[in-house]
Amino acid sequence: MTLYLCVHIHNYVLATVLARHPEYQDNSIAVMDGIAPLEKVAALNAQAAVKGIYSGMSKVEASRFPELLCIPRSTADETFLKNKVLQFALRFTPLVEDASHADGCTLVLDIAASLTIFGDAEVIGRQLLSDLMSIRLKANISVSKDFHTAVLTAQSRSAERAYRFIPGGMERKSLELLPISMLPLTEDQSSILATWGIRTFKEFAALPLTDLIARLGQPAKILYHLARGNQSHNFVPVVMPSAMTEKFDCDAPVDSVDSLVFLISALLRKLVERVQAALVLLASVSISFGLESQQSHSRTIRPSLPTNDTKIFLKLIHLDLMAHPPRAGVMTISITGHTGSSREVQLDLYSPQLPAAGSLDITLARIDAIVGEGHAGTPQLIDGHSQDAFLLTRFSISGHTPAPLCRHTVRVGYRRLRPAYRIRVQVKDDIPTRLRTNTGAYCIELAYGPWIVSYQWWSPEIEEREDWDISAREINTNDVMHCCISLRRSQRCWYLDGIYD
Repeated sequence: MTLYLCVHIHNYVLATVLARHPEYQDNSIAVMDGIAPLEKVAALNAQAAVKGIYSGMSKVEASRFPELLCIPRSTADETFLKNKVLQFALRFTPLVEDASHADGCTLVLDIAASLTIFGDAEVIGRQLLSDLMSIRLKANISVSKDFHTAVLTAQSRSAERAYRFIPGGMERKSLELLPISMLPLTEDQSSILATWGIRTFKEFAALPLTDLIARLGQPAKILYHLARGNQSHNFVPVVMPSAMTEKFDCDAPVDSVDSLVFLISALLRKLVERVQAALVLLASVSISFGLESQQSHSRTIRPSLPTNDTKIFLKLIHLDLMAHPPRAGVMTISITGHTGSSREVQLDLYSPQLPAAGSLDITLARIDAIVGEGHAGTPQLIDGHSQDAFLLTRFSISGHTPAPLCRHTVRVGYRRLRPAYRIRVQVKDDIPTRLRTNTGAYCIELAYGPWIVSYQWWSPEIEEREDWDISAREINTNDVMHCCISLRRSQRCWYLDGIYD
């Protein structure tokens, strides 16, 4: 099942101006686009059209009309408001396609799966209209099982706020009164249809398909199905950008770390604004410095979780630059943000609250500054035979649920001694028979082994040992001890590694 909801804002260039300047609502407005002195009218309202202003008129001609407000076009405002509309749409579904043409704003939502959450398409439509009114935008919303029917009916409505639902099977009837000019016709096709007297979708859909293709060519088949409301469509969701970059050129070399952080803060704020407008989060920030010595210096800051908090990034950048300052004066700064999605860690009711990820990142960075980089992190065991071998990895928060423990597995209790306890062992026929510790002497009754353990064979100093599992009885008290002992061949010394419960 498919169900599409189309949000269309008529005359989007003008709508952006009125959203930014609602006080111009009752004036004659012409939005100018282009490079001076060749600006032309890109959009106008009804009051300006009544006075004779038309799209494409030069600014010199438009300036002759009294009481006409000529406002320069702002593509930045248009992009910002369109991203706000996209942000509202993404609250209901991640499947949003941008069907805008030229200077318009048309978004189509696939809400088939969203109905199980919000209950009804009208609830989604009314909420979207309310959200758009909060930023002073008026839109038309149309819902249909056919993608193109939803788009065409939304684009055909007046500029007033409207919601329209088209039931399944009523697509063709809902399109009957639309003008034929709403189809993507070429000039030759428009001329031919005008000669035939075809003016509406109803008249066009009533033509025989075979004769229509013979006269207009194979593309007429697509136009025919568009007019009937049954043209197929491959839905292409909006893809968010993965990286954004901001640059700055210094007038003179910058040597101070504090001055660099001050310059980076301005670039970071611009970067975060762009990232927020794109509805994503910063997963990492890469900073590249062009040095006075014609060399470069690069650093990458990666918090545990994606965030748009500039304070966290600035503090992490400051601590990193204090530990790794540039080797010469900085002439250029380039900061690139790599985007990511937020991950939430779901805890049960009895789990303790985790610290804020950003605060934990700053704390770890401060610890690194004290103990040195690479000496703080999460321990990870090495997949090898090396005893107690591990490495430190960067701390990260995982959203994966740990595998449940098998309660039916019987495990032997084993207490490792760290460090291993040095002992003296008597050997007969290559089998240990007695051992002595600082607390007493033991007679070995059972001995299993040896298990030869060798690791770091690629190193000049090969580490090799013999492990024995033994059962020994204390000579004076008759206390029994089950333990693991090992012979370090490189040292020719015996150690008590652990005790079995």
